[in-house]
Parts: sequence; structure tokens; C-alpha cells
Amino acid sequence: MKQFRILPLSGVLTFSLVVAAVDCAYAAAGDLDPSFGVGGQVEMDLGFTVFPSAALLQPDGNIVVAAGFNATPIAAEAMALVRYLADGSLDPSFGNGGVSEFAAFTDFVNIPNALALQSDGKLLVAGETRNAMGGIDEFVVARFNPDGTVDSSFGIAGVVATSFGPIRSSADAILLQPDGQILVSGVLVLGGARTPLRTVLARYNPDGSLDKSFGDGGTVVVIAIGDANQLALDSDGRILAINAVIVGTPRVIQFNRDGSVNSPTAVGTIVATSNGSGIQADTNFVVVGSQATIGTRGDFEVVVDCVTPNNTPDPSFNRAMFDFGAESDTADEARVVAIQSNGQIVVGGGSHDGLTRFGSTFGLARLNPDGSLDNGFGNGGTLTTEFQGTEAIRAVLIQADGNIIAMGSVRDSSGRIDIALARYLGQ
Repeated sequence: MKQFRILPLSGVLTFSLVVAAVDCAYAAAGDLDPSFGVGGQVEMDLGFTVFPSAALLQPDGNIVVAAGFNATPIAAEAMALVRYLADGSLDPSFGNGGVSEFAAFTDFVNIPNALALQSDGKLLVAGETRNAMGGIDEFVVARFNPDGTVDSSFGIAGVVATSFGPIRSSADAILLQPDGQILVSGVLVLGGARTPLRTVLARYNPDGSLDKSFGDGGTVVVIAIGDANQLALDSDGRILAINAVIVGTPRVIQFNRDGSVNSPTAVGTIVATSNGSGIQADTNFVVVGSQATIGTRGDFEVVVDCVTPNNTPDPSFNRAMFDFGAESDTADEARVVAIQSNGQIVVGGGSHDGLTRFGSTFGLARLNPDGSLDNGFGNGGTLTTEFQGTEAIRAVLIQADGNIIAMGSVRDSSGRIDIALARYLGQ
């Protein structure tokens, strides 16, 4: 059995020990939580080069991360899950010491992009699968049992693949419908820069077979918003597919329950969303990205905006632009967003300031519902956290107690890539 070890977090350990020794009355929102990992941070050598992509919180407080594992026995890159206990340690009851079985459709590349938790505890992963000859580049969906084994009752040996075209298709969001059907969305690339990206959806039955009543035999292909990386379902059965990481319009397209395109209309109560969705209680949604600062070469700022389901700007939201770290000529980029129960918005990404040892750090910010930075969080609403290498946040999770977990990747000076986690106090 492979043994995993927690890596020392050089450069932050001394600081973390000091924080742990301070009376909790002095802790502030945005501080690292000393009860998590080592001084609020976790980085582990899992014995493989690991590319984390998505994460979720289970009802018991455990943390599940979806990742691609390089050079596995079944594929050059296979999909797998890693589960951590609430204190940041690996869950020994899950898979092999916290790491699930590997899943793959081809023996070449199988990239996980999205993650979802079923009500029965099973876990779904969606992404992209390719073969070495280039003849396959398709949606791929795999299902795991609650103990980390691959669910052989799903698809073929736990995995299904769906083709949309001859070039490249990638699944980037999963939504579990109340009736148990599985809605997956993403992007289809057909050619060069002048060829529009296609927005694509597929709906599967609980056993992994395509739902033939949806779209064209279970799939939908339209020229609309490019990559549909978030999904929502309203009380009338309408599907909202959202591109949440672009600047420009349109960012959302509505579909009827049968997969036909719906003219923009009022949206009912949201009854389900994909994991990591920026959908707000009023059905507006938050989009994030980065934008160059005019007149300053190399300076990119985080951009946060809010849009209605009809593709119009939310008039109550003030478009925000800021750096995660100190205001300077940095390249800051937002990748992910999470909405707190009080309506505050947590944004995660990376800050490349050229000053840290390897050039990039975790970047995190909290905004009020109107788009203003929360001055009570971190340093005026933003913060950065350094591990041992080049880092960027790829998922933000909000715990029931309000604490915030950021999951990302870290590449050290040797080139090894691992999963990195940090937990911050929410108040």
C-alpha cells in the first residue's frame, strides 16, 4: 500500500505556529484556520503528479477533490478522487488511504473537470477523454461508490463517453436533476480560431445511458455561449447554461426541459445547480475573469460582474476590478466563485506578482452582494496565501460554519504538481 506524507510548508510554518498560539479572540475573517492541516494549509505528496480540478463538501464535512493522476497503471492520465477529513488529513476509509480507484475510458488522457455528489453518496466526475491517435476526444463521465471504488453499474465498467464531433469536446459542469437524471454541459471545438465554439449538453439516465427524450438522442449542440461551465435548473424545468469566466455577452442560454432552446424569459425558483455555481438567490449569476489595466503593461486585474438570466447587467451590482495582493503591476486572475448564505461572494484564483519564490500564490477575495469588497475580510477584502510553488485556486467551498476552503494546485521547483488546500476563518 502506498504511503502518503504531509509535506512541511517551509516559509509559512513559523508564522502558522505563532497564529495558533494567539488567543482566538484576536482571529479575524480571512485568517488561516490553525485547526486545519498545518497552520491552516495542507499539501501532500500522493506519489503521482496530480492535476486537481474540482472539489465539494460532503454533508459530514469531508472534502472530496477530483484530479487527474499521471502515469497510472491504466492510463497516461486517469481520473480519481481524493477525500480529506474535516481536519485536512486523508480519509483512511476511502479507497486506498484516501485515494479512490482510477477510472478511464481510454489508456491515454482522461481529464476530470467537474464533480457532483448524489443523494446516495455516490460521486460523479465529468471531463474529457482522448486517445493517443487523436481519433477520440469526447465527453467522459465516471461514477464512484461512497467508498471510493468505481461503480460498475454505471455505463461500461463505471465510465461513459459521448462524442459530439471530430475535434475536441469537454464536459465542464454536472447538474443532478431532482428526478435522478444527470445533466452535463461543456464545449465543442471544431476547428480554427474563426470557427465558433459550440455549446453542448448531454443528459443521462441514472445508469449512464443517454436520455433519448432530450435534444437529438440525448445531446444538444448550439452556437451560443461557448463553454457552458455552470448549470442551473428552475422550478418550471428550464435549464440555464452559463459561461461564467468570460468578459462580454452573451453569457447564458436557456433551454426547455426537452433540450430545445428557450427564448429568454423570467426564471422560476432555482431548484438545482452544478457544483461551484455562482447563481444567487435572486437567480442572477456572478461571472469572473481578468482584464488588462489600460496604460499599464503586464497588469491584469480580477473582474467580477453580475448578470441576469436574460443576459443583461444586474443594475444593483457594481462591477468590481481589483488585485488579490498589493496594488502593483501584477497578473491576477479569478477562476472560481462561491456564494455564501448571506449573499456575500467569495472569489478565488491566482496572483502572479513576480515577488514570491515561484511567481504565483493563492488569491482570495470576498465581496458584498452589491459588488463592493468586504473590508472586514483579509486585507480590505482580499488576501494571498503562499505554499511551496506556483499556485492557483481551482475551487472555493463554504462550510456550514462559514469558514472557507480553497482548493488548488501547487507546482514546486522540481516540477511536481500536488493538491493544495487552505482553510480560512469566515468571521
